[in-house]
Amino acid sequence: MARGVQPVRWMRPIVVVLYMAVAGCGGNDAVETTDAGFDAAPPADAPDLAATCGVTASGVWQRCQANPLIEGMRPAADAGKVEWTQADPTVLYDPQDHLWKAWWSTVVFTDCSQLTANHELQIKYAESDDGVSWRIQTEPAMRSHRDPGDWDYSTAETPTVIQVPGAAPDRRYAMVYAGGNDAVLKVLGQTGWQLGVAFSADGKRFTRISAAESPYAGRATPFARIEGLALLAADVFPGVANVDHGIVADPELIAYGGAFHLYFSSVAVDASGAYLANTYGISHAISTDLVHWTATAGNPIPALYGGGQPTLLADGQQLTMYFGQDSDTDRAAIPSALFSTLGFWKATSSDGATWTRSSTTTRDFTWLASDSSEDLGLINGAAVARGPDGFVRLYYGGWGTKHQPPSSCVFVWDRSGSTPQLTSVPGTHNLLLALRR
Repeated sequence: MARGVQPVRWMRPIVVVLYMAVAGCGGNDAVETTDAGFDAAPPADAPDLAATCGVTASGVWQRCQANPLIEGMRPAADAGKVEWTQADPTVLYDPQDHLWKAWWSTVVFTDCSQLTANHELQIKYAESDDGVSWRIQTEPAMRSHRDPGDWDYSTAETPTVIQVPGAAPDRRYAMVYAGGNDAVLKVLGQTGWQLGVAFSADGKRFTRISAAESPYAGRATPFARIEGLALLAADVFPGVANVDHGIVADPELIAYGGAFHLYFSSVAVDASGAYLANTYGISHAISTDLVHWTATAGNPIPALYGGGQPTLLADGQQLTMYFGQDSDTDRAAIPSALFSTLGFWKATSSDGATWTRSSTTTRDFTWLASDSSEDLGLINGAAVARGPDGFVRLYYGGWGTKHQPPSSCVFVWDRSGSTPQLTSVPGTHNLLLALRR
């Protein structure tokens, strides 16, 4: 969970303790994606999403009337525990299987009173015929808390997943995720998130790359065990002096221009742990094998300083990015204390390198406080995808009071006194959907 007071508040990852104050690989080419475009007409078996969600063929975002799609406080695979969240989703449509597939971060604990002391982060998998009603796999697709020496022992979260046509049978699905080990590395008072890579034959269970395959094999790192480790923050800022380490998190993976491109939240610190100016934002790296990554000169992307949690949609010759960026004033308007956001900004690019924000004053999608599925606030981290029916879908997380299971909890700020106090109220974390054409 996000801390109530943080030196830098921008990440979407969920596990922190509460109660504390390749150049030449196609990056400059016109966008040609492996996943863009569907038939103009939906297949005969496509669900009638307009009827299911009660939306029209409109150019503005409309919330699905079936919200919330999924609620937290669900029984976990581990006996006696619950899954609190379905945050940081990544969602894709598989035209071969005619299924929607999703992965997300879930915090698992015994009960709310034990959340700060005893929890685990897992990555879950689910699938759906229509992208609205989901079947959740009982066992997680990937877990943290394996060996205390692991670089990702404390948390494995914020997955981004793509299908890789032509890959070896056991690598048809590629996942990039954020992980950290709180006992080994903290940055600016937070988990020292870095990025890892894992593969799967079917998307249902992922295996981390071996330590021998990691780009950091034989190199000095802070960690005893590096299975899965693919990108350290220290290697993300080639144009910045005095970078010692930092944070990279919230990855978004996409294929275009003959290479794989990764966009992610980033920040750097020097050897004393002090923040390095102009490193807080969204950065970019390129790979041809999904394991070895080359950071782009000029990280973070200048037009996106201060932003984080990117999600991308490829449409023909254009990339569209939705991302979070909130000031202290913005967050003060939101009850939730955990990586809250007022909504998502939008930027576009024709080459994946140079980005233009649609607005610096108006978000493309905004929190709706009157909706009981999200009345306690939105959480940073969303997924955007286009389906065979032509609708663009935004899957996002919200804290709401629509349903209040026994012993449920949402952590909010009580601002009734002179100093805000962290407290909890009944409610759930919800996976929500908005659509537009």
